Amino acid sequence: MKLVWSGMGFVVPVLAGLLLIVTMLGLDSHVKDDLWVWGAMALVMAAVTLPLGLFVNSASRRGGRGGGQHHFMYLPLQYWGGLFVVAGIGLVSADLIMGQMDGPAEEAAPCAAIGETLAECTGLPPGGAAMLQSMCEAGSPEGQRACVACVRGASDPCNPSGCMQACRPQ
Repeated sequence: MKLVWSGMGFVVPVLAGLLLIVTMLGLDSHVKDDLWVWGAMALVMAAVTLPLGLFVNSASRRGGRGGGQHHFMYLPLQYWGGLFVVAGIGLVSADLIMGQMDGPAEEAAPCAAIGETLAECTGLPPGGAAMLQSMCEAGSPEGQRACVACVRGASDPCNPSGCMQACRPQ
């Protein structure tokens, strides 16, 4: 039976496992869903495997034992570094592109902030937050921002009665 790795090739799965554990245990759940996190992890893998592969495989050539001695899954260690660079740049780029397509969350739906701000208020009449939110959504983008700013800046956020005028569509 032939081994899956030779020489320092074991570094690839060991490092991948360690980074995966650190990422899963060390980050909030909403951050783990972002592609840039996985892209950064791939770039860290590349930062270790590429120079290590170049060093150990060039050293084995100098020693006369032939190149490509250190491999994982029959690929030399430095090739894994190159694959991780491509994967990391691809994931980070995809995250940036998707983020630009979505736009900032507040810009996409600024009136949703009213529902979040008023969600914990118990003294509001039934549907009060929904009414303000629907009034806000019917307004222009400038009016929407003014409405949200009024509700957030109210001295009593649970009674934003002064905001009816700001939230009324123009």
